[in-house]
Amino acid sequence: MPIDPLTGQLIGQGVIATAQAITRGGPRRQYKWNKKAAEDTNAMNRANAVWQLEENKRIQQEQRVYDSPENQMARYKAAGLNPHLIYGGGSGSSGGTFPISSPGIAPSRIDAPSASYPDLAGSFLQAGQTMAGTQLATQKAEESEAREALIDVQVDIAKSNPMLNPAVYKSLTASMIAVADAKAKEQDVLWMIREQTTDSGWRRYTLGSAKIEAEVEALEQKLGLNTEDLKIRNSILQSKEFDNVVKEAMAAWYKDGELTSQHIYQGLMLMLTKWMMAR
Repeated sequence: MPIDPLTGQLIGQGVIATAQAITRGGPRRQYKWNKKAAEDTNAMNRANAVWQLEENKRIQQEQRVYDSPENQMARYKAAGLNPHLIYGGGSGSSGGTFPISSPGIAPSRIDAPSASYPDLAGSFLQAGQTMAGTQLATQKAEESEAREALIDVQVDIAKSNPMLNPAVYKSLTASMIAVADAKAKEQDVLWMIREQTTDSGWRRYTLGSAKIEAEVEALEQKLGLNTEDLKIRNSILQSKEFDNVVKEAMAAWYKDGELTSQHIYQGLMLMLTKWMMAR
């Protein structure tokens, strides 16, 4: 028995939320983790403060050595100056020093633990709504792309088969799109999403695609549109028989529960490209 991946994914979200609740262990365990994190933070802050203090001491000692009278006198002599000038303008024997300030230690705190547990039902429903919204947006994008492709196909028909009355393919396109739209509105949104996302749904979708291709081919044989003679094909396409047969097919597709709006778009595209373009 095939597993529905959509339902499986939703269940998976619930399992994850449950696992999180178990591993968190509730408020008591959360408090222990917070306390341990605070202790680690304090230890790290103390270590940083000690390091900073030692660095300040080292820098001050280097400054004292540099500013010592001996080193100042040596610099005067190296510069060719009168070393006695140090008594008038030098810094004296005290040297240039700066006070060593003890670095502050950043405080840490232990936040009060939350007394609430994860909302498993809410997480489950939210996951389902997010997935449904994403798939619905994908479906709308696919329909938009299909309509743009149909416009391009009609342009190609006009170029490759100028003898065909444009009203034929324009009327067929408008009628089929209306049927596809009606089919999409009639179906439940969640069912449509399941149809296109689950394994079993993909199998049904593949079977639906094969079915629509077979029916278009059967209509082609029935109407005699498999001929290479473009003049004969155009005559058939503009006949009343063609109009009646196609309308019957559209009505059957609309009622067929295995076919979706996307299948109807697929059938329309096959009709336009196989029957109305010059070969």
